Amino acid sequence: MKKTLFIAAHPDDIETMMAYAVLRCAGSANALVATDGEETTLNYTNDPTFIVERKRKQESERGLACLGLTLKQQTYLGLPDGNLTKHLPDMTEQIITFVNRHDVFRVFTLGRDGYDNHPDHVATHNAAETAIGILNEQYGKHLTLLALNNLQGGSHALVATEDSRKLKLAAMSCHKSQFVIAPFKEYEDKTCHQLDGFAIQASCWKHLSIYHPLILQGETYDLS
Repeated sequence: MKKTLFIAAHPDDIETMMAYAVLRCAGSANALVATDGEETTLNYTNDPTFIVERKRKQESERGLACLGLTLKQQTYLGLPDGNLTKHLPDMTEQIITFVNRHDVFRVFTLGRDGYDNHPDHVATHNAAETAIGILNEQYGKHLTLLALNNLQGGSHALVATEDSRKLKLAAMSCHKSQFVIAPFKEYEDKTCHQLDGFAIQASCWKHLSIYHPLILQGETYDLS
């Protein structure tokens, strides 16, 4: 079976920004996550060992499972969080190696601006674009690269539905160090933002404001 590869910088990036695309092809999808997110952990869990023990990776494993990806469909590169720009050659080479070992025909990643201008997100796009160029030109591949667009009107649109939003929120709720999201019946603060049966702490929903279109409306991708 030909595979679709999703490339992201941090644990939670795929769940937050590319979940609807994953749900469309979960049976054939693979996730490639560059870092373990140790430098960008908000740690709402108040667990002092959280970062040391790299537990964000465990959150990611559970979150991606909510989107239908087994552990065999997940790969973590362990590159330094917050510093991917300095590791572009390594990340590019690892993408090339992964694609050559698997029957990948299509790649999804973040857009040229990383969607939110995060340096690691931008670096992820650059590494993916470089790798796909090398694979197509030097290895004779015919890969398609689809990059997340932060504007409406991309060439490939995946519209959110109530069911897909529920799965996306369930996946995001696994990242307890980053988000305060839970099924509404389990959440004590009834003043929180409510969405499709989930409760999102008001300050967390505000923190996620740049991603609201991706959660509420859907995802659009452009050929890159």
